[in-house]
Amino acid sequence: MRVRFSQRLLIGFIAVITAIFLLLGIVTLSAIDQNQTWIIVALVVAGIAVLMAGLTFARLATRPLEEIVAMTRRVSHGDLSARAEEVSRSEFGDVAIAFNEMADELEATFNAIDLERKRLESVVEHLADGIIIVDAEGRVALMNLAAETMVGIKRAASIGRSYAEVLRDYELTAVVREGQSNSRIDAAPMTTIIEMGLPRRWVQAFSYPIPSGEPRLTLVVLRDITELRRTEAVRRDFVANVSHDLRTPIASLKALVETLLDGALDDPTVARDFLSRMEVEVDDLVRLVEELLHLSRVEAGQLELHTSPGAIGDVIRRVAERMEAQATLKEVDIIVDVPPDLPAAEFDAERIEQVLVNLMQNAIKYSPRRGHATMGASCVGDEIVVSVADRGPGLDPSDVERVFERFYKADRSRAASGSGLGLAIAKHMIQLHGGRIWVENDFGRGATFKFSLPRANP
Repeated sequence: MRVRFSQRLLIGFIAVITAIFLLLGIVTLSAIDQNQTWIIVALVVAGIAVLMAGLTFARLATRPLEEIVAMTRRVSHGDLSARAEEVSRSEFGDVAIAFNEMADELEATFNAIDLERKRLESVVEHLADGIIIVDAEGRVALMNLAAETMVGIKRAASIGRSYAEVLRDYELTAVVREGQSNSRIDAAPMTTIIEMGLPRRWVQAFSYPIPSGEPRLTLVVLRDITELRRTEAVRRDFVANVSHDLRTPIASLKALVETLLDGALDDPTVARDFLSRMEVEVDDLVRLVEELLHLSRVEAGQLELHTSPGAIGDVIRRVAERMEAQATLKEVDIIVDVPPDLPAAEFDAERIEQVLVNLMQNAIKYSPRRGHATMGASCVGDEIVVSVADRGPGLDPSDVERVFERFYKADRSRAASGSGLGLAIAKHMIQLHGGRIWVENDFGRGATFKFSLPRANP
């Protein structure tokens, strides 16, 4: 048993007092009656008893202090649940109470700090921007999920490695070096737009030092602006496409009017022919404007749907009859493939017929002469999937992702007829129904456009 200095001092004091007491008793008895040895034995036994009682008292007196010391050491090693026993009403009991109060406050403080740390980690982890922290020696200290996706390397293999090994991009490492060399915390960070990763994406990167004292840390932020740049490209294409589609009929109308004013109006036959051409151009302009207004209402959510349970096969057959004349001119056969037991779907018949007419016009236009186009439907889970397929040249792989954009035409020369709005309108129509639309492309062998509609509730 380990004995403290205070215990040894108290035990020594008791032993000395006991020894003096025994010596005085023996001397006194010797002077009175040397034959009464039994009294001496009694005194010795009493002295030993007094010594044992003193030892017991010393042990009991110092036990609470030893317990508090043990609890303090447990807390210092991270065990915040350690508490001293509050049974004594002495000064040691007050010390135990004060220690427990301190431990409670310490545990509450650490719990609050841990909760705040977990919240911060959760925020950083789920940020759309990539976050990388580099220490003073140029090693990656932290990387969130977005940064892992952009850089293309697992975090487990990144932490502790040089940022140049992890980033593997000259421009990006230059951004980090700039942030490390920046001596002013409030200075504007260096911002660079970088094309990186596979598939290639545009990333806006900037870095600046973290005001955390020593050691010096550098924060690197990666912002994916690929979608923003794509949207800007779509906007530029939209302006160019609208300008092109409006310029062609307007230029034709201007030329026809000028020809009529130059004297063609005096010839009734020529004037009538020119007026017929002008009517065609005006019809094209009216159709373009109507499609633009229709698309605008759809995108703004101003188009009302009147949905009801119905048989999609009836709509498909009705569209096939409408497109028969156009298909005959192209010598294209229309095949309808709808199972007789197809469940009903929930849709607006007029709007879905408009979508199918648009898809069939494209299928007939791109089908080879004496070919065929197929319209079909099937039940897949809780959806009714409608398909329109042709056996034409198909889409170039680079066109598949953009084919549903406004004014986008796969024909690079833009010589193909149509405004390029039909598929964009069809996409929004299907989305209003709660469905989805996509294309399955077989380049060189044709394309199949499909869209889904929710099954009607029995």
